[in-house]
Amino acid sequence: PYPLCALAVSDERPIVRATLGLGIEEQDRRAIWVQDAKTYKAKGAIVTTRAIYGKLLQDFPHKQEFWWDAANFEKKFGSFEDLCNILDRGTTYCPEAESLWLMHAKEVWMKGQVNRARSILEKVLSLIRTVRKFGLLP
Repeated sequence: PYPLCALAVSDERPIVRATLGLGIEEQDRRAIWVQDAKTYKAKGAIVTTRAIYGKLLQDFPHKQEFWWDAANFEKKFGSFEDLCNILDRGTTYCPEAESLWLMHAKEVWMKGQVNRARSILEKVLSLIRTVRKFGLLP
């Protein structure tokens, strides 16, 4: 029984991702998937919720609110590595998302990784300087 359970959980994510958009109009995907993530999270379906966030982030990578929601989900239900992975990817796709940078630095700092937190903050400050240099920010 145990190997079958392990197999079921490991197979759940690709199945959810593959079937998530079936029967849904393209313009409705985002709203429906956000609601699905909330619903399955409330039911405690962690693997399903993670798969839905994965699909949201794959299809809408420049929506910082999805990265924020996924990061908060991983903060509560995932590992520190899962959280950092989401925040790394989120700040790559949404470099202007101050909240993601600050959350990343804070979470790393709270784990006692002060130098890593400092490096994250230095990276965002460098990015801001570069953007300002080219007149893209005031």
